[in-house]
This record gives sequence, structure tokens and C-alpha cells, in this order.
Amino acid sequence: MKSLFKISKTSKIIYFLFLSFLLNNPSELLGQTFTEPDWVLHSTINGVQLHYKISICSGNSVVYLMLVNTTEEKVKVSWNEEYWTSEFHIPESPEGIKEIEISPNTTVEGLCQQIGTNPLLEIPINYIISVPDSKFTKFNYHNISVSTVI
Repeated sequence: MKSLFKISKTSKIIYFLFLSFLLNNPSELLGQTFTEPDWVLHSTINGVQLHYKISICSGNSVVYLMLVNTTEEKVKVSWNEEYWTSEFHIPESPEGIKEIEISPNTTVEGLCQQIGTNPLLEIPINYIISVPDSKFTKFNYHNISVSTVI
């Protein structure tokens, strides 16, 4: 029985290349690109830099925190958090004051690949608010305290 569709070898190669490109670069084909946002320096207190970034991890809006101890001493940092989402303003974190100790000249940060390993540094939106498709729009540290650990 003869095939109704004859596909030349060249057409097969072009189709394969197109399919390979599509599978490896779907956002390029659709004109969409995702660029990981840069860290935003919120403040520097007693040699500790407090950064944050609002991003997406596994399809969910997340705030990541990064704290950089630029001193030669171990420090204890405490803070509270304020959030804005696409629906609400949350003036204080439901968890209250957070606290972490950081070794001298050390950076600690939340990462999507390690979400859940350090809940102090990763705030998925579903931990704060249970509204489907909600997104973080703004973040703020407040009540920040930095002290030397003796």
C-alpha cells in the first residue's frame, strides 16, 4: 500500500531541527524570556547587608533573602518582614521576628534549588496567603537588629 504523504529526507531533517529547537528553547520561539531578577540591597546595618529578590520557583511567587556578613565577627541578625501581594498588604510576617547567626565574612541566601532547606531565607507565597495565582509585588525588612555574638 502506498503512503498518501511522501516526506522527503530534507523535510524530515528540517522538521527534526525545528522540533529540537522548540524543545530546547520554547521561550525563544514564543518571544518570551525569563531573566532571574537581581538581588535588591535593602540596607546595610553594622556591616551586614540585607538583600531580597522576588522571583518564581516551581510556578509559585517567592521572596528570597540574602544576608552578607562583611565583618570579622559572628553576628546575630533579627528582623520582621512586610509583604505586598497582588491582592493584599501584609504589614508583619505571620511568623513574627526571624533570627539567624552568620559567621564572619559569610553569605547566606535562599535558592529555588534548595527551597525548604532554610525557611528563614525563602518565603513561598502560599506560606503567607492562600489566594490562587497571587504574586508578591513588594517586600520590606523592618525592625532589623544586628549584634555581635560573643
